Amino acid sequence: VVARAASASWDITGMTCNSCVKFITGLLQETVGVHGATVGLASRIARATFDPTVTSADALRAVIERSGDFKAAR
Repeated sequence: VVARAASASWDITGMTCNSCVKFITGLLQETVGVHGATVGLASRIARATFDPTVTSADALRAVIERSGDFKAAR
């Protein structure tokens, strides 16, 4: 059985270093329903693929912003 997949990307403000990249990547990858995530420091873009029956792009944006250090815009 192949899981359903959707994808989303966000422009991230507040990232200043590779630790920020690792932190945001970890937040996304640890979220139930996320199949994969990448974050680029130079591009300031986070991307995730996820099961839309489990989570949503808006929910993942909230995960990114919950730390209070980052803003995510689609």
